[in-house]
Amino acid sequence: MMEKAVAAIAQRSTSRWSLFDRATSGRTIGMMETLDRLGYITTGLSFLVISMVVFVHAWYAFVISGVAGGSRSPCAGA
Repeated sequence: MMEKAVAAIAQRSTSRWSLFDRATSGRTIGMMETLDRLGYITTGLSFLVISMVVFVHAWYAFVISGVAGGSRSPCAGA
């Protein structure tokens, strides 16, 4: 009895793909690839928007510090 169970387990190849054969049809794989592509596009656009906000904020802080404090250059006469 035990030998049959061990032989049945040893005879079956257990791989990652044998576990997912039923769940991954061509349509499912296509949908997952599309979502993957959209994820990369969304991440890229998010980084672009964040970079633009940081850039504008840096220029805003630079202009405001120049207007409020006058010339703060170390080369300006003391």
